[in-house]
Amino acid sequence: KGYRVISCSLWASGGANNIKFKSGAGTDITGVFNLGANGFITLPGAESGWCETGPGAALVLNLSAATVVSGVVTYVEV
Repeated sequence: KGYRVISCSLWASGGANNIKFKSGAGTDITGVFNLGANGFITLPGAESGWCETGPGAALVLNLSAATVVSGVVTYVEV
């Protein structure tokens, strides 16, 4: 089984960061979201989802910098 992101709200509270979702360690499943210092992104609820991992792969939130990113991600197992 894999994971489908239904919604998320994320804040770069520790400084600027570029984030993206990955399927496991290697496969990008979104483009890059550029968050400035104290910037945020919200992906509203979408039943069909925003992105999905491959079967058996972990859902990874990849950060470009070692800064604090806080928030919530809603997902379902598929």
